[in-house]
Amino acid sequence: MQIHIFRLTLYMVLCSTFVLLITGCSQQNGLQETQPNNAQSSTEMIIDDLEPAIPEPISPITELPVPREVVVDDDDEEEDTTDKEPQVSMTMTRSVEPYMPGGAVEVTVTLDFVGEDPVTALAIEETLPSGWKFGVVSGGDLPAISPDTGHTGTFALVWINIPEWPATVHYLIEAPDHAEGTYTLTGQAVYRKLAGELRTPMLDTPLQPEE
Repeated sequence: MQIHIFRLTLYMVLCSTFVLLITGCSQQNGLQETQPNNAQSSTEMIIDDLEPAIPEPISPITELPVPREVVVDDDDEEEDTTDKEPQVSMTMTRSVEPYMPGGAVEVTVTLDFVGEDPVTALAIEETLPSGWKFGVVSGGDLPAISPDTGHTGTFALVWINIPEWPATVHYLIEAPDHAEGTYTLTGQAVYRKLAGELRTPMLDTPLQPEE
C-alpha cells in the first residue's frame, strides 16, 4: 500500500514538472514573438523621424516683361553740321596730242567744280618743259588773260568771268626742233572762294612723240 502511494505521488510530481516545463516554453515563445514586433515598431518610428519632410512645391517664378525695343527714327534726329565743312571739289583733267619735232601740239584742259559757294576767281598755271614754247589759245572757254606767243617756262590762263561748269580750254604749244623722247607738262588749277585761295592737286601729263 505504501509503495502504491509512493508511485502515485511520484507520478503527480512528474506531471506537475512537465506542465511547468510546457508552460515556461510557451511563455518564452510568446516573449520572443512579441519582442521582434516591438523592435520593428521602434525601428519604424526611428525611420519615420529620420525621413525629411517633403517640401511644399515652389510656385513658378513670374516671368519678367521683355523690354520693348525702341526704334529711333533717323528723321527725328537733328544732324549736327557745326563742325562739318561744305563739300568743295574742283577737278582738272588734261589731254595732249603726240608731237613732232618743231611742230605744234594742242592741249585740252577741262575743269569741273562742285560746291555750295560760287567760285569768284579762276586760273590755270602750267609749266612747259625746257625748250617748249606757248602758242595761242585755240578754243573753248576763252580766258581773259593769256601769255604771249613764244612764252617759255610757267604761264597762266586767267578768267575774270567764271565760265559754266564743266569749263574747257584749248591751247597750242610748240615742240623744240630737235625734240625727242618723252617730256612732262605740269600744272594745276587755282581758284578763289569766300574761304580764300584753293588749288587742285598737281597734274602731270607726258608729251610723247608720234610713232
